[in-house]
Amino acid sequence: MSANSDFGTWGRYKEIPLDKMTPDQRRVYQLTMKERGQVPGPYKIWLQNPKLMEVMVPLGAYYQGHSSLSKAEIEIATNLTNGRWLAAYSNYEHEMIGEKEGGLPPLKVQAPIAGLPTSFEDPRQHVVYKLTYTTRGAIADGTSVVARSRCWAMSCRSYVRSLTHRRVDPVLTNPKPTGTAQ
Repeated sequence: MSANSDFGTWGRYKEIPLDKMTPDQRRVYQLTMKERGQVPGPYKIWLQNPKLMEVMVPLGAYYQGHSSLSKAEIEIATNLTNGRWLAAYSNYEHEMIGEKEGGLPPLKVQAPIAGLPTSFEDPRQHVVYKLTYTTRGAIADGTSVVARSRCWAMSCRSYVRSLTHRRVDPVLTNPKPTGTAQ
């Protein structure tokens, strides 16, 4: 997969060389390369399960390139979820991504990873934070109203659900725009 001298390792995991992959593993490896241009971190492990890759590659590609959420909004939800899961590698990677690609201040990236509360000046970023931060799947009505008024609640709701695997307030299921998108 790589000509680097450290080929074969990713943390404690030993990568499968291309010539040792099954036909299904090679197929999803090529799919990942086509969609993402690389086979990043966890995808290297997921290659062991081609059916999982068939789901994760398009899902990841959608949120990285076709979502109505900004890179900062994606990283807010990702870092909150990674922090909750105590996912060391993901925390490490997405802390850098949140700052460099998302343009988020370091403390706004580090607080969710550490499980500390924070807030965001940008109303869209703050709604993403509040939707993801919710621990029981119940969203305060004020948050729902703000999300609906931004005309992007469906995208936000579906992204947060995919990350957290939790139910999100049903009022967001059929949002009716009440203001202009920002």
